[in-house]
Amino acid sequence: METASANIAYNNSDWGFEFSQPGAAAIVRNQSYNNRAGIHVSNSSAGIARIGDDDLAAGNGNLVYNNRDGGIYAYYGALVAGNTVYGHLTSGAWGIYGYSNVTTRSNVVYGNTQGIYAWFGSVETNRVYANSADGVRTENSDVVGNVIYSNAVGLRVGQNYNTPRTGRNNLIYANSQAGALLSGDRFTFINNTVVQPLGDALRVSDAATPACSITLSVRTPVIPSAWRPTAKSVSKPITTCSCRAAPAYSANGRASTGPT
Repeated sequence: METASANIAYNNSDWGFEFSQPGAAAIVRNQSYNNRAGIHVSNSSAGIARIGDDDLAAGNGNLVYNNRDGGIYAYYGALVAGNTVYGHLTSGAWGIYGYSNVTTRSNVVYGNTQGIYAWFGSVETNRVYANSADGVRTENSDVVGNVIYSNAVGLRVGQNYNTPRTGRNNLIYANSQAGALLSGDRFTFINNTVVQPLGDALRVSDAATPACSITLSVRTPVIPSAWRPTAKSVSKPITTCSCRAAPAYSANGRASTGPT
């Protein structure tokens, strides 16, 4: 296995580190700061490139911070795990951007314009906070076991390709505009806790195609009345039938999703 380890890249006019077709390489224990952007990996070769390590005790994560246009960008076959990413503040800058067969797991991502993005991948067990726009945004991806707080929008899901995906066991709280915004079809949102004093805790809207649906199992937790959702709790699929004027479900305050 090829390894890029314990390097420091800074003050570069482009990427701090850029890897093309690395295969099953390990990119670990590096620092990238004050560059145009942090780490770029494009890997359509055989094998999964490992950017950091999901064995957190090994201390193999990368430290990526204060680059201008973004932190870690991974394409076409990568595990992005155990990294710390912060301070990417230009318009549209992502802390971690994963595109196509990228698993983003157990990272700490904070203080960026946008937190974590995934397209046809998964976002798992990350801590994502204090990003000025979205904490986590996914399209056609699974979102599992994350802690997401103090962003503008906690979680934004777009599900548009008729591929079943799940949002499960996430804790989403104290975001300034909305907790979880879900749209599209064939997405199951279950066993999550969303606490949102301002705006909607949970909003389901905007069907991508006719006769599409999001399955949402919601129960009202035993909490003080001031925190109770204003919308009725439901435990059934919510089906949206128009791509232009889909009905919406919303809950203010606090909502827990799970089996009734």
